[in-house]
Amino acid sequence: ELSTGYWEFNFNDDIRTSPAVTAFQGEFGKDIRAAINYGINDAWLIEEISNGMAIESHSPLPPNMWGALYPPDITDYSYDLEKAQDLMEGAGYSATNMLPLELVLSEGDTAKASAEAVQLQLADCYIDMDFTQYDFWDMITEIGPDRSEWDVFSIGWIGDNGNPESIV
Repeated sequence: ELSTGYWEFNFNDDIRTSPAVTAFQGEFGKDIRAAINYGINDAWLIEEISNGMAIESHSPLPPNMWGALYPPDITDYSYDLEKAQDLMEGAGYSATNMLPLELVLSEGDTAKASAEAVQLQLADCYIDMDFTQYDFWDMITEIGPDRSEWDVFSIGWIGDNGNPESIV
């Protein structure tokens, strides 16, 4: 199966005001987003949640798909808890002052297991993540990325053939 998944960060504080949306736009927004990347152990998720049946990607396209490009200067966000904690501490967060974060994602056992694992991992880098699951169609039509009533929106696409246009 060719598929890809990603998180979309909300920067629209005209619709949603939350500590996370404010933080994403602030002076330390880039550091906070980087800390989230460093704080998630993708290799563990691939092995434990996906039973080794996934491939880490640094592109919107799966790495085994025609057209996937990996520039040599792309930032590698390999799991680094200490770096994630340092970035969050630099932004003013700590174990006693955690950044609240609301993740919206679709229903499903794998999505829930992934969200629960990420929730635990991010707690170690001072992010108090909560999540809500929705039926996929309701998520797209009622919550959707264009409605901005969320902090982080998790979505994915399944390709129906080997053409990159079926994913992007």
